[in-house]
Amino acid sequence: VASEVLPRHRSGATMVPLLRALCFAAAVGPAARSQTTEDMQTILASHPGCFFKGFQYTPDIPHTNTKAAHMRECQQKCREMPNCKVFAFFPYSRDCYFGDWQARMVESPFGAISGFGVCPEPTEEPPDLCRTELPKN
Repeated sequence: VASEVLPRHRSGATMVPLLRALCFAAAVGPAARSQTTEDMQTILASHPGCFFKGFQYTPDIPHTNTKAAHMRECQQKCREMPNCKVFAFFPYSRDCYFGDWQARMVESPFGAISGFGVCPEPTEEPPDLCRTELPKN
């Protein structure tokens, strides 16, 4: 009986389970990313002035970065952290970084989505002063 030749790791274990996992991730990955992207687009559009796509903050609070499943989780972690005012979430790596009042916004070459730990209250539209009627002579 001829033995099947399987790729092996240097430890001697066969690579088949790893290859299966990689194939599964490749097949499922794009669908999962598109759902996440769609959710993020909805959140970005519904909260103008709170979240900013393509930006991050610098400097970050040292030794506080962590992982988050999505940007809302990253924002929640910022709310719970002392001195955190802003966050930056990197969707592809799921990295989450935090900034205090000294952090400034800069462009992100890595597709970050940044925002405030607590979104500012939406402001009301100012009244249209041009529609005010003037009294007749």
